Amino acid sequence: MYSMRHGLRVFARGVTLIELIIGIAVLGILAAVALPSFTETIQSNTQTSQINTLLSSLHLARSEAIKRNSPVTLCKSNDNSTCNTDNDNHWERGWIVFVDSDGNGTRASAEELLRAQSAMGGDTTLRSTTTFNNRIIYSAKGINLSTTAGLFSLCDDRGASDARAVRITATGHSSATHKSLNGSALSCL
Repeated sequence: MYSMRHGLRVFARGVTLIELIIGIAVLGILAAVALPSFTETIQSNTQTSQINTLLSSLHLARSEAIKRNSPVTLCKSNDNSTCNTDNDNHWERGWIVFVDSDGNGTRASAEELLRAQSAMGGDTTLRSTTTFNNRIIYSAKGINLSTTAGLFSLCDDRGASDARAVRITATGHSSATHKSLNGSALSCL
């Protein structure tokens, strides 16, 4: 079959079955090579986002305590309204930040809720050292009232080798890290 345009012959040609099979095989090989790398990138980005969410809540609690000249608490919460008092270190279920007018670390209905964070979902775990089993209270000067440093470890199904953490100093400063409090490798708590 051919076509005549401007006096030139142009032959139309289709794709053979063998060319199609080779093309699909090459595409399959490329997908098999790229998919694990793509999955790893998605997991790393998700983990970074989750660490940044926790850091944002900690920075909010500290800055609001200073701004309002009143204690502000960040505590575990399953319902986005009240603090959990189960005394475990499982923070992946969610947390709230509130103005803690009476400084007792438990939210009364009259105390202003500043942020509510829902559960992280998936296989992600966010665990704290015993310093912060239930809550972190910032004083009106922005100081961590537990007066000791603590750590949050974020792990997913990749395990401790890819864990991330948030370190909180005794003075209340928080930052992301890849190391434990003593500088060793992180573990999934």
